[in-house]
Amino acid sequence: LLSKYAWTQEALTYSMEAVMPAEYAQNPDLSDGWQPLTATEQGVVRDAFTSFNALLDRRFSETSSGGDIRLSAVSMEGRAGFAYYPPFGANALAGDVFLDVNGRTTLDYYDNGNYGRLVVVHELGHALGLKHPFEEPIVLPTAVDNLAHTVMTYTHSQSVTYHFTYSNGVYESSSEDRYPDQFSLLDVHALQALYGANTSTRTGDDTYTYADIDRTGYLTIWDAGGQDTLDVSGAPGRSVVDLRGGNYSSVGLHTTQELVQAAVDKLVAQGGTYSVAYNWVNGFLTRADVEPDLYTGENNLAIVQGVWLENLYTGAGNDVVYDNGVNNRIFTADGNDTIYLGAGGFDHVDPGARLDPVARALLRTQEQRETQ
Repeated sequence: LLSKYAWTQEALTYSMEAVMPAEYAQNPDLSDGWQPLTATEQGVVRDAFTSFNALLDRRFSETSSGGDIRLSAVSMEGRAGFAYYPPFGANALAGDVFLDVNGRTTLDYYDNGNYGRLVVVHELGHALGLKHPFEEPIVLPTAVDNLAHTVMTYTHSQSVTYHFTYSNGVYESSSEDRYPDQFSLLDVHALQALYGANTSTRTGDDTYTYADIDRTGYLTIWDAGGQDTLDVSGAPGRSVVDLRGGNYSSVGLHTTQELVQAAVDKLVAQGGTYSVAYNWVNGFLTRADVEPDLYTGENNLAIVQGVWLENLYTGAGNDVVYDNGVNNRIFTADGNDTIYLGAGGFDHVDPGARLDPVARALLRTQEQRETQ
């Protein structure tokens, strides 16, 4: 994900230009339909830089104009934005970011989990020195070239949630986008390797919940200290939770058939006929042009390398849990759960009303092997 470009200064400024910079005038790509950012776009940009300050050992501050990173909007065809890399030699446009003015016409474009916020973070990723994962000379494997791993991708698989309703003999469907509005795990690892990590971020006792994931569909956790808790007890379905830093979890995980059944049950509860509802929903969600885009909860939670979460609460599904290297307190609910221990620490496991299996990695010493 790293290009050959990076900022060298410890503090960086950004500005949302009110007047078109003079050097844009002779370039149609930079001047056609030029406009300053709207109040909504400015709010999204500020949110992004707030998250960057929490992640990185660099200070980003806003200035009225002429910042290291300048942002504005132009009219463009076939793309939602573009940006210039950090300076490599003399380049007056280095770090500049442009959004498409046409995106503003789409309802809810900049809402949480929608495409506009992803575009802002993606383009600012370029402005910080990240490239697309498919660009030579080093590319990401296809299996991880997706939004769960990096917002710099063009592969937007597993990003759509469908809703189905029945009323007065009419079956209807609608869709909702699920796009991250912050850097994904590989982006964070790349940028922290480049600029360092902010080790003063969330050093108290913090709690992360399923609602934090559900806000956009994805969550990447950077937490520098404290006794921290991950509470996914509110997640629907089952969860596979890996507390080890640098790994992914799948919270509220559903197969396609589970999504079909949940939708059919809802339609029947609204007065629909089971066979009609099933044939319609199953035929729609299993289509070749729909199923790859279904949001299933797979890899929707990432814990950055170097983060230690101590406490975990899971929900009523059949969950799988992997501990990390510190003292964990793991509370599972009423599902048929499996807990894997052995990463380290002295762990406390409370399986609730059920006696769940616990697998523990046993490493015998040479002396133990000789006496057996």
